[in-house]
Amino acid sequence: MFTGIIQEKGKFKRRFKGSSKYQLEIEAEKVLENIKKGDSIAVNGVCLTAVDFGSDYFRADVMPETLKATNLGDLERGSVVNLEQSLRPDDFIGGHFVTGHVDSVAVVQSIRSEANAKIIEMEVDSETEKFIVHKVSVALNGVSLTVMGINNEF
Repeated sequence: MFTGIIQEKGKFKRRFKGSSKYQLEIEAEKVLENIKKGDSIAVNGVCLTAVDFGSDYFRADVMPETLKATNLGDLERGSVVNLEQSLRPDDFIGGHFVTGHVDSVAVVQSIRSEANAKIIEMEVDSETEKFIVHKVSVALNGVSLTVMGINNEF
């Protein structure tokens, strides 16, 4: 479980592909504090399990279904990713509840400023669209957002 409030931006270092495994290696600092093998870290909002780590990186397994449902397989060396450690029972919850289980990929159509806000228009597939309602929380690359309105005319 996550909050959708990004703790740091990391960098994609490399991928490891084998016949039976696919792993990502991410450069990080803050999310490595108090980490142990098996802990969850959200990478662009996707809940991944840390299987190895060092002082400035962690490595996580990525399942085939995760690669199908996300853009993690498209990351290029040096790509910036949003990172968040999973919640602990005594943590302050300053955002929304975000599971880290991805339902679909959205396509950002536009981003514009309005006063102190950014308005992001995005397109989702029809299967996902039926679950989005006014004022619901959604996560985009791990950032928790509130839906302001719905336009079905893309």
